[in-house]
Amino acid sequence: MGRSRLKVWPVALLVLALGGHANAIVIDRIVAVVNREIITLSDVQEVASDELLGLQGKFQGEELEGEMEAVQRRSLDQLIIRSLQLQRAQDLNMEVTGRDIELAVEDVKEENHLTQETLEALLAREGITLEDYRQRITEEIMIRRVINFEVQSRIEVSSEEIEDYYQANVADFLPPEQLRASHILVAALRNGDGVEDLEAQARAEVLLERAKSGEDFEGLARLHSEDDSGAQGGDLGLIQRGEILPDIEAVLFSLQQGEIGPLVRTSAGYHIIKLTEKTAQEAPPLEQVTDRIRGHVYTEKLNARYERWLEELKKKAYIEVSM
Repeated sequence: MGRSRLKVWPVALLVLALGGHANAIVIDRIVAVVNREIITLSDVQEVASDELLGLQGKFQGEELEGEMEAVQRRSLDQLIIRSLQLQRAQDLNMEVTGRDIELAVEDVKEENHLTQETLEALLAREGITLEDYRQRITEEIMIRRVINFEVQSRIEVSSEEIEDYYQANVADFLPPEQLRASHILVAALRNGDGVEDLEAQARAEVLLERAKSGEDFEGLARLHSEDDSGAQGGDLGLIQRGEILPDIEAVLFSLQQGEIGPLVRTSAGYHIIKLTEKTAQEAPPLEQVTDRIRGHVYTEKLNARYERWLEELKKKAYIEVSM
């Protein structure tokens, strides 16, 4: 297709004020050569414009300059990668037909609930012509196709890889640890009267001793618990980590089934906690998680192969950066 430079979104050259110079002028220049294409400073700033503008007000002086330089370097890296991908697609004689472009435009309109008139109005507001937009879509299609051809289509996930991943990571497939607990609450204000707090603690210690000595926990809760769970014999239902106060959770998940823990002080008062049931954790059979594992392994292999492919493109390319 033989372009002399990398085509990006056509917007006005971004002028940024540095060090308080509101009228600073940015002079366009070449900042990178990628094989047969050039990338200019305005190309970089067009890609980075939103992020660069977002830095205004957050940073000042040298710190602002440093942040701006980092953003522009990241944007330049993106443009270099994009250029390499498009050139590879061109070298492979990948073509995009008018029908391909029209279908892509229709997809955009459908996904965003746009009419043709609305789409063109939105583009015009951004200073983008319909032809520029079609060119951008053409390039996006070419990039997707070359990545599919050279990366995605060459990835396979075998049944052995799925089995190996399952065996090595079986703990990841266990359901959340779930317990059933009961408690008895002796109410006391965290910042209440000192005497009142001591009295509440003393009553709680007596109840704790009675419960640990074998007295019926449910009966004690019905008679003495000072919260709504008392009517249910102190039953708190099934509990997972993160669903209760951290101090209670730390004690509860350290207990064995049937065991009663030490007193726990919270803002509500003193809690006597009993672990009534610990549900068994069983990993689902491999057949139930095969698709999940295949997707995970595929993504890992895709990312790794894609990075290797980019490195190969860079090694074979002539890249000169002057920014």
